[in-house]
Amino acid sequence: MAVPKDVKKVLTKIFLVLREDPTKLTDLYPEYCGRQNEKAYTVENLETLSSNHLFDDNPKMFGITELEGCVIRHYFLTGAETYDLIKDLREEFPNFFKHPETQEYLDYANGRRKQKGLSPLSL
Repeated sequence: MAVPKDVKKVLTKIFLVLREDPTKLTDLYPEYCGRQNEKAYTVENLETLSSNHLFDDNPKMFGITELEGCVIRHYFLTGAETYDLIKDLREEFPNFFKHPETQEYLDYANGRRKQKGLSPLSL
């Protein structure tokens, strides 16, 4: 399954802003992520940031609307059912995701996939 067009459009806007100012993702308050800077450009971290309402609470910071922020949050919340989004996002935006996911995150995602009768992700 590919990244939906509406999600791709919003993420493209966000990634363009982040290319200009990476500190918008790396220098965040701990309540949003608590991650180290080198982990910032992973699907895992984006899922965390989105789940903690970064994009829908601070849309102007990323050049998007509040509704677009909600689109991103919804994508991550529903994508966590199968975690296909890890592979989909990495294929769609290979230049953005520069760091690998943690083994703990992949193990969790593959555990969820196994429960649903899906094959494990291989990245």
